[in-house]
Amino acid sequence: MTQAIVTFNSTLPITYDVTEEQIELKRATYAAIDLAAPGGYEACRLAIADCRETMVAIEERRKELKAPALQWGTDVDSEAKRLSGMVAEIRTPLQEKKAVVDAAKAKIKRDKEEAEKAALEAQIEAERAAKAALVKAAQDAENARLAAVAEANRIESARLAAERKALDEQMAAQRKEADRIAAEQEAARKAEIDRVAAERAKLEADRVAEENRQRVAREQEDARLAAVRKEEEDRAAQARAEIEAERQALETAKAAEQARKDAAAQAERERIAAEEATVKEAERKAAFAARLEALRPDGEKLRAWADQLSHIPPPAVTSAEAKAAIVRAGLAMDALVEMIRCFDRPEQADISKGAPRLVIAVEDSDRDDSSARIVGTLNGKELFSGHYGGEPEDNSRGRDYDWVETAIERVAKAGGIAVEYTVLKDDEDDEAAE
Repeated sequence: MTQAIVTFNSTLPITYDVTEEQIELKRATYAAIDLAAPGGYEACRLAIADCRETMVAIEERRKELKAPALQWGTDVDSEAKRLSGMVAEIRTPLQEKKAVVDAAKAKIKRDKEEAEKAALEAQIEAERAAKAALVKAAQDAENARLAAVAEANRIESARLAAERKALDEQMAAQRKEADRIAAEQEAARKAEIDRVAAERAKLEADRVAEENRQRVAREQEDARLAAVRKEEEDRAAQARAEIEAERQALETAKAAEQARKDAAAQAERERIAAEEATVKEAERKAAFAARLEALRPDGEKLRAWADQLSHIPPPAVTSAEAKAAIVRAGLAMDALVEMIRCFDRPEQADISKGAPRLVIAVEDSDRDDSSARIVGTLNGKELFSGHYGGEPEDNSRGRDYDWVETAIERVAKAGGIAVEYTVLKDDEDDEAAE
């Protein structure tokens, strides 16, 4: 068997114009930018632009490297279509041969039904021909009798004519009587003709009635055969429906039984898991309580030390820079004191208490995630806001500009600022804020 092979070289080198070392160098350089320092904001803007240009170059190179793979996929589809066409060339003659056999079977069935119908019609036609033969025989007999009567009349007329010729003088007195007799005979002949005509009309009416009866009989027989065929088809359909109903009932019963077994097994697993979780939780709480009890003396000492640290007054300074440093140090000292106080209760500690907090809110109102509005708030005061993103499939926020939010978050954390990040979805998307 010969196989059609569409090859694709997946070992081509994947190279980009930027290296990991260059990226790490950018990371280190840009992380050190201080936006509070002179020129820091401009340096941050240029760093963002440089990152954007680098990512655009990477995306262009990605499309260039991926083009052969897309062409390979097109070649695979074309080869599959060609092979399917070859198989269809094999299947089509087979379907045509099968259609010939099916047509022959249908013709045999149709010929059988037509033969049965022809036999019935032949039987009816034979009965009709027999009755027609009887009618014809009666008509022939009647015609022969009329012909005999006519011949007798002719002979009688000839005899009378001869007698009249010989006995003209003798028949003069009898002429009136002879005319009367002739008139009676003519009346009798006409009456006979009328009687024969009436009998012929009756025979024709009987023939028409017989043909109508036979036609009605044929139609009734055809209707009966059609009813029989329909009844057989209905019985077969009902039998198939009953078999299908029984099969579906069995499948439903099996499915219900399997569902019951699965539910019982799942309930048993959940019960065992709940018991194990209860035991583990009790053990964890006991171990945690023992640990807290062991740390209690040290915790009291550290809380006393934290109270002393919280009451250390700052020095008196005059420069704005020093005052800002005292504010930042005070915020850091508050966080440090909070952490020391919760030494033995770490779950209650809020190490960001008193520290600067930057809230980054992204209002995602575009369904295709192509652009968004971003707002930055530092300790309740709006620090920056704007839109970013591009056309779908070219420069989308979720794919090409997702580094923006991450970069802002990293810069803030590098300056010791706590960051809170939220995404607000459009109401039409029916999604809660993340």
